[in-house]
Amino acid sequence: MAKIVGALTGITGKCGAFIFQMNKGVQIMKTFAVPSNPNTSEQQTVRTVFRTLVACFKPLATTWIRYFWNPFTVSNGQGWGNFIGFNVDAMGSTFALPQASLSRGSLEGVYELAATYDTATGIVAGTFYGTIITNGADADKASIAVFDADSGELLGFDFATAERSDEEINITVGKGFTATDINIFVSLSSLAPGVGTLVDCSNSNQATCTAAA
Repeated sequence: MAKIVGALTGITGKCGAFIFQMNKGVQIMKTFAVPSNPNTSEQQTVRTVFRTLVACFKPLATTWIRYFWNPFTVSNGQGWGNFIGFNVDAMGSTFALPQASLSRGSLEGVYELAATYDTATGIVAGTFYGTIITNGADADKASIAVFDADSGELLGFDFATAERSDEEINITVGKGFTATDINIFVSLSSLAPGVGTLVDCSNSNQATCTAAA
């Protein structure tokens, strides 16, 4: 950047390889540069993972992601951006639905999560041990999100209708699937007593459904 002294003043805009600006009455000239946008194989891979994450989880952006990520977002960021950034970094070069983190927090999660899918009723039943080992409570709320394992399509989700002490959370996603088609995620959250404000949440747990007995 250079300051111009003399007759060439009051010029603004681009001319050739230079940009002219006025700054507090001083004529400024700087070179015009187009930032490079290399398209290496590594960058293509990251962009593919990014696009797949967005397509898969966008239906949860204003509900699940906002609920579990916004309260713990620092600076001026948004929960959605933090969610995508965390999962892009965690997955690296390959998108894998079971590896997704749908919530991140210091509240202890569920133990030995399992799930079944009943082809006759279309009900997904998630079961877990609600044993409290560290900082959990019986009244912690359980939430479930269900995905088609092959397409990544969101099949349904349910917020806080079960508690840790129930050791079970169910949701109807409809018929027409097989058990191995379905992945579930369960997250726990603690709320301020009498307020309903999210205080903490657990890391999400994932399970692939098996056939109902």
